[in-house]
Amino acid sequence: MAEKNNAPEVQQDLSELLQVRREKLAALQGEGRDPFQETKFVVSHHAQEIKDQFDVLEGSEITIAGRLMSKRGMGKVSFCDLQDKSGRIQLYARKDEMDEEAYNRFKKYDIGDIVGVKGEVFRTQRGEMSVRGKEITLLSKSLLPLPEKFHGLTDKETRYRQRYVDLIVNPEVRRNLEAVYAKNGLTLTDAVNVFFQQSLNTGGFPFAVTGDNAELVKAKALSRLMKGLNDGTDDPISYSEEEVYQILGAEQ
Repeated sequence: MAEKNNAPEVQQDLSELLQVRREKLAALQGEGRDPFQETKFVVSHHAQEIKDQFDVLEGSEITIAGRLMSKRGMGKVSFCDLQDKSGRIQLYARKDEMDEEAYNRFKKYDIGDIVGVKGEVFRTQRGEMSVRGKEITLLSKSLLPLPEKFHGLTDKETRYRQRYVDLIVNPEVRRNLEAVYAKNGLTLTDAVNVFFQQSLNTGGFPFAVTGDNAELVKAKALSRLMKGLNDGTDDPISYSEEEVYQILGAEQ
């Protein structure tokens, strides 16, 4: 009974959170900083590469992009976990080491947002391999909250219906998927591109492929691929526009 009584409250909290994120996006767009118009960010290194080559890269300037998975200490110093396709690395940002307006914008970013970082490889006083952010660019705004970190995403049906979230919060899912394709000499990206092209060639989408919706087509192809891997079919799953951006973000 308690769970039923709490359901409306939980739903209300979620609705409020979604509204806040949409308001943040609208504000960014009003300032001419629409993150969905950011079409290119050059990455020099990935998270695991930085860790593996830390002795060589320490003190060097690099660029990295990924999803903010946690945020801590939002005063003049901020720590974040940044996740890309190779793993996670700590992002360190200080107000007095960045443009003040840029740092204030960064403080408003949400967990789940995708950012591009230009910074220096270093080790914190506690010995954590990190990237000291000098410039942080919002590349994609997360309009849907990620699962609460301690409980994660465990419900089987939810994982199948929201595979984009499964890929984000459960790294072992991506590793298993990559292992399947590695046996055939393919990366996950290769497999998605092949599936995408095959779908276009067979006319599997009920809308025209133009410059404006090409990425939407790719996301739909990916959603079909994910479901096909689960149940052996290629039936499409309907995603909202916000979920499509989450799918694309998971593959960056």
